[in-house]
Amino acid sequence: MLGCIYKLISRNFARHILVKILFSYLVWGVLFPSIYYCQTNSCDIIWSDPVKLSIDSIPLTSPQLSISGDTIHVIWFGIDIFGTSSHNGIQYCHSFDGGISFSEQITIAPLGVASEPGFISSSGEFVYITFSGSDGTTSQILFLGSSDAGDTWEDTEIILTNSQPKIIAAHDSIVYIHFAGQQGAGNGILRSEDYGVIWETTNPQMPLLSDLKISQDTIHAVGIYDGERTEVGYYQITEGGAFSIGPEVISSEDLVASLYPKIAINDNRTFYIVWNDTGNVIFRRGGYDENGDLIWDNQFVISNDRYAVFPDIAVSGTYISTAWDNQDGEKRTILTRHSTDGSTSFCPTETPTMSMRAGEPSIELLRNRLHIVWSEEINEKGDVYYRQGVLPETRKVENNPITYALKQNYPNPFTAGTRIKFDLWTREHVVIRVYNLLGQLVATLLDDFQEAGDSNSRLPITFDGSNLPSGVYFYSITTPYFTSTKKMILIR
Repeated sequence: MLGCIYKLISRNFARHILVKILFSYLVWGVLFPSIYYCQTNSCDIIWSDPVKLSIDSIPLTSPQLSISGDTIHVIWFGIDIFGTSSHNGIQYCHSFDGGISFSEQITIAPLGVASEPGFISSSGEFVYITFSGSDGTTSQILFLGSSDAGDTWEDTEIILTNSQPKIIAAHDSIVYIHFAGQQGAGNGILRSEDYGVIWETTNPQMPLLSDLKISQDTIHAVGIYDGERTEVGYYQITEGGAFSIGPEVISSEDLVASLYPKIAINDNRTFYIVWNDTGNVIFRRGGYDENGDLIWDNQFVISNDRYAVFPDIAVSGTYISTAWDNQDGEKRTILTRHSTDGSTSFCPTETPTMSMRAGEPSIELLRNRLHIVWSEEINEKGDVYYRQGVLPETRKVENNPITYALKQNYPNPFTAGTRIKFDLWTREHVVIRVYNLLGQLVATLLDDFQEAGDSNSRLPITFDGSNLPSGVYFYSITTPYFTSTKKMILIR
């Protein structure tokens, strides 16, 4: 297998030259020096058999997936234009066993009540669905909730008029709906703190967003920013949705519009964003530095051709997966690409579909299990399918540890010198500093790029305290995606 690439290559050059040389085995596009791209993943996905979720021969659109524990929820939209189906409107089914079996399809919002496909989110036993309706003159945001993992549903209620829902996200009892205003009304955020019983509009004047995720008390979102160019903007939304910061433009500002952005975020508040640009899926990673400021790696092209649209992305720990429609004339399929090492490297593309008439993927990751739903036409019959792929367990590569770690110094307490060790998942810029009890900087022990490896694969960092007074000191490690601080005691 080809080795690592360290050279900085322009995106245009990569599109025309590099892909011909490396084909689908290497990431091509803009590569950045702080992360080296090489094939360190174990790439074999174990796919389950596809499961057909729909039971009627109808045009099926916009399947969406939400996972909470071992429970999988799926919705899609059906329109019976042939007069042969008993299911019209928003359809729903679920699995209580991690995708092995699914309940029978039911209609939870019939056509006439629901005028467009819906959006779904879940947290614990609670499931939330929002969709558009109409009273004949104005659009309405409607809401459906379940408190028993989708076995039973509350009555549909109207929560806002002159608006259409665009995104729903939930965490415990808190539910957010981002909406687009109609007839001159602004875009905004609806928030409920009691599982969707009472709603308030926390921000009626927001940009239109494409995707959002909740992390702690902050909403992280992406949307299309129409400035001098049409680009992807990143937003932070705080204070229960009332205050937004942004946009920070994260796509290359050029003459070509960047569209359809999606965002995923892991427990360490590292962002993974994909979008469409000139028929390619573009990927970018971001995170926080030691001062709490956002930093971004360079973007790069993650798709292998120029027919990729409508991407989606999911993350769980160091596992990342992307999926997108690949539309080449009459041929339409779904491609996926995954990483098991936090996007340091990506595996070649795969497809979970069975024909060349498939699209609209929606994906979720739970640990190393990829869950995907999509719509597909087989023998002129459209249906919704589910499939599960088991990604390979993260493995050590050349003593590469599974996680970041700062070790306790040894000896501790110490009288003059002590040693500090750390684990590093990827090659990154590392800073190690020592502070006194007043927070004053005492020494900078390391400020340089370090190769990936565990504490046994590198020489320890030494700290000489022979010229310092006795007392408690703190030492910290900072990388673009990891910070940690520990205490040590100097005894004279």
